[in-house]
Amino acid sequence: MKNIWTDRRPLQIAAGLGLLASVAAASTVAEPPYPPPPGAARVSPRAPAPAARQQPAPPATSSSWSKAPDSDPNSVVAGGITGGLETLQDAWSLALQGNHRLRASRWRVSAAQHHVGAARSARFPDIDLEAAYALRSDQRAFVAQNPGLAGLGSTLVIPYQQQDDVSLRALASVPLFTGGRIQNGIAAAESGVEARRLGRAQLEQEMKMTVAESFIGVLRAQRARQVAQATQRSLSAHFQDVNLSFSQGMVPRTDLLAAQVALSNARQRSLAADRQLQGAWAIYNRQLVRDLETIVPLQELHPDMVHLDLHQLTDRARRQRAEISTPLWEAEALEHRAVSLRRTGWPQLSLQGGYAYQENRFQQPQDVAEIGVGLQWNPYDGGRRRHEAEALLLQAKGLRELSAANERRAALEVRLAWLDIQETRQRVLVTQEIVQQAEENLRAARQRFTAGTGTNTEALDAEAARTQSLHDYYDATYAVVLASLRLRRATHDL
Repeated sequence: MKNIWTDRRPLQIAAGLGLLASVAAASTVAEPPYPPPPGAARVSPRAPAPAARQQPAPPATSSSWSKAPDSDPNSVVAGGITGGLETLQDAWSLALQGNHRLRASRWRVSAAQHHVGAARSARFPDIDLEAAYALRSDQRAFVAQNPGLAGLGSTLVIPYQQQDDVSLRALASVPLFTGGRIQNGIAAAESGVEARRLGRAQLEQEMKMTVAESFIGVLRAQRARQVAQATQRSLSAHFQDVNLSFSQGMVPRTDLLAAQVALSNARQRSLAADRQLQGAWAIYNRQLVRDLETIVPLQELHPDMVHLDLHQLTDRARRQRAEISTPLWEAEALEHRAVSLRRTGWPQLSLQGGYAYQENRFQQPQDVAEIGVGLQWNPYDGGRRRHEAEALLLQAKGLRELSAANERRAALEVRLAWLDIQETRQRVLVTQEIVQQAEENLRAARQRFTAGTGTNTEALDAEAARTQSLHDYYDATYAVVLASLRLRRATHDL
């Protein structure tokens, strides 16, 4: 039989077209394989909130792209139990509860609060109590020589201390004037608490951003696997069509081999997508401090297309970023410590009182109380206080410079995230149009191949173009979500 490509006889053409038309009739227009869920959460640079409108989905595709039973990313549930969707807020809560670094940060805040209590306690009386019991080998006495007592002996022994006794002592002291040493010590401790709290807030923001990136990584990997699986199913159907045409002598063997190679490549890409999804789950579960093999349904994320004012966002970042405020509080603490250290060279005036009891039958009275005013002054220590205070002040200046540098970096991060949002929003719109064009191109290429006016290469190229357009579309979608979250991180709004 002559090859149809060299001698297309009308009857063979008619038979071939009828056969392929019956196969193509099964490929009716269907909904996209993975449109955004109706209740998908939206990510706003200000705060997460449900949106009233849905994210535009890619245009309709052929039936070869219809969902497989396990192609929905939210159909696989840990333990096989169907439940609610795990949201990004849920992920943040789990991560913050189980993270050891955050727990350590909370303990540091508690420790700083106790430092404040210790500094304030310096204003209150200081009371010391002492008690002792002594047992001596002999009883002590005074020995006196008296020549006038010659007949009675010239030595007189007068006991003055018992062989054993009990002694008690109580001392109290309250500061009257310290030159501001105590007040500045309290202020330094309070500034340290604020610095620790801001450090904890900064750590929470960093952890939330890390969890969000892992969350989006899972969603992105799920979409990539769906695209790979759908491409594999589509190329499998195309290979069957080409194989049927080849068995009837309607296409050359090279077309069959090309379709087979494309299908094999789709299979290996599907395997790679499965591996990437498993890795994404492991990374995400590690952030949530749970079993690495856990799989739960995740709520889809979609961005809000709201207008963002760059200047307002920059001002908000300057007011709220912990990286800007923390060095300032630390610098203030060091400055107060320097002042407190210098004030130790001022006269320290205190009110003192005491009570003493000494068991001794040879003296009266055995107990006595006293009250007085004490003065302690160390006007010169060789310059040690001055150098230590100057070192603290220089450290404070360095921290203020660091705050200024962090402020400029925060402004840069806000601007870059804002620019990323503008770019990725346009990419979403452009890739959506590309998906529509790729679908139409694929439909036309298959129709030409079925009619015998197109080549197998055109059909495979059209399939590859549609696959790439879907990858680009979802990449742009998650890129704008990620950019929105990074903008919120830059303004300390996560």
